[in-house]
Amino acid sequence: MPRQPVPRRRELTEEERGEVVLRVLQSSVDGVPRLGTMKKVAAGFRVVPRTVSRIWKRVLKAKEVTGLWSAASLRHHHGRPTKDVTAKLEMLRGVNYACRDTLQLPVVFFVGRCIAV
Repeated sequence: MPRQPVPRRRELTEEERGEVVLRVLQSSVDGVPRLGTMKKVAAGFRVVPRTVSRIWKRVLKAKEVTGLWSAASLRHHHGRPTKDVTAKLEMLRGVNYACRDTLQLPVVFFVGRCIAV
């Protein structure tokens, strides 16, 4: 009878990613993982070896930049980046509330034309 495949997981928590890094570091020589390490670690966490490999690559990149062995999640790094509008908000706070209106003059619309009163 064939063995049932072990269900795989897609995401690891922050603690689990740290544990993955620790296990890969424990079985590495001079910062280079030994042959078969990724497969062993992946089997322990029920993820595909590619996930462990990606985490390891992120850790190496973070080590070069920050000097720390950490693998932050990339889960919320998608989509449109937020704009910094603090300068505009501060400028608006300095303006009188009555002057903040978008229409400076009362305007009457008459058959497709705009007539200022």
